[in-house]
Amino acid sequence: MLIACPSCAAEYEVPDRLLAAGPRMMRCARCGNQFQAGAAAPPHEAAAAPPEAPSTVPTPLPPLAAPPAPEPTSAAPPRRAPAPPRPVPMMPPATDRVAVLGWIATGITLFGGAAAALANHKAISEAWPPATRLFQALGIG
Repeated sequence: MLIACPSCAAEYEVPDRLLAAGPRMMRCARCGNQFQAGAAAPPHEAAAAPPEAPSTVPTPLPPLAAPPAPEPTSAAPPRRAPAPPRPVPMMPPATDRVAVLGWIATGITLFGGAAAALANHKAISEAWPPATRLFQALGIG
């Protein structure tokens, strides 16, 4: 039997044995519209024309005993609830403590080296004469 979707006019050749028990709900493979097909369905005007080869056969739905399950409105996955905020740690993690100690040691070394250079600027200028210009630029004669 030639069945046409009332929404998009897609035509399907449905075996008579599927509709022998009476009208059935069908779903169009092209647009997804659900419609009743069978003896109670209105005849299609183009039935006299030679039928085209159907692209797909619609799948028959179960009898009208239960309403069809609602289809999801979007293909997006459901959203998860946001994670609770993490508590602020009182002490930094061990890797951060090591980095902080490294920066402190670097600062002490640089400060100590600068203090030693200022304290011994005369000896440094005698050993390396170009350093005299550096000390004069800093205001240390």
